[in-house]
Amino acid sequence: MTPSDEAAAWDSIYAGRAWGRWPHEGLVRAFCRLAAGRSRLQVLDVGCGPGANLVFLEREGHDAHGIDLSKVAIAQAAERLTDAGFAPRLTVGSVMKLPFRDGSFDVATEVEVLTYVVGMDVAWAEIARVLRPAGRVISVAFGSRCDPALMSYLRGCQPLEAGEMAALAERAGLIPIEQQVQMRTQGPEHRWIEEIITVAARA
Repeated sequence: MTPSDEAAAWDSIYAGRAWGRWPHEGLVRAFCRLAAGRSRLQVLDVGCGPGANLVFLEREGHDAHGIDLSKVAIAQAAERLTDAGFAPRLTVGSVMKLPFRDGSFDVATEVEVLTYVVGMDVAWAEIARVLRPAGRVISVAFGSRCDPALMSYLRGCQPLEAGEMAALAERAGLIPIEQQVQMRTQGPEHRWIEEIITVAARA
């Protein structure tokens, strides 16, 4: 699938449903631990979608920047941020070539985005590049113990093990400092979802 085809596919998904009204619970917990006592952090949310994580970050007193392939998602995020009283800082673009200078951000976040990327090492290296020294990445990935029926529905997703997540961070020059694994169910079928939350630091 070409980048333009991928963007069109996500445009269709976001245009067809009201998605992502609330920030990801695991991200909220990890970020609040990381940011305790700190204000006005520059945070990049990769694959920001309609902006629920961005609104959370702004409400916590930080400058949230979002990037997504989907123009539809970016438009929805801009509306959501504006309605909440925040100035949108949004870019249409790809994690494979982030349009930001080296060392631009204190924190980068991504929720179940990189598990869809072909060439995860490149994506991780790009995120590491735009982090400031001692910056942090919070990454949430689908784990291998997800319900197979759910994985069939989530076409293109590559479930990972905790060790694989740590290895990706290390190959990007980052230091894994924390990993959490959480299990939850989704939908009336109560299908199991495993999520691996990795926090890594730039040296």
